[in-house]
Amino acid sequence: MPLSGKSLVSILDLTPEDITRVFQVAEELRRLLKRGKKLNAAEGRVMATVFMEPS
Repeated sequence: MPLSGKSLVSILDLTPEDITRVFQVAEELRRLLKRGKKLNAAEGRVMATVFMEPS
């Protein structure tokens, strides 16, 4: 299942395949950044992280 548009509340919401894909994409992005590529993945989007309780 694609993660695009999916809200992630807990790691338990992900399948093992989802987690593997997250690491694959992270590695691809790391390689692009090392080559000096500009990444616009979040351009024009609003993103937020909300912490409801102290960690």
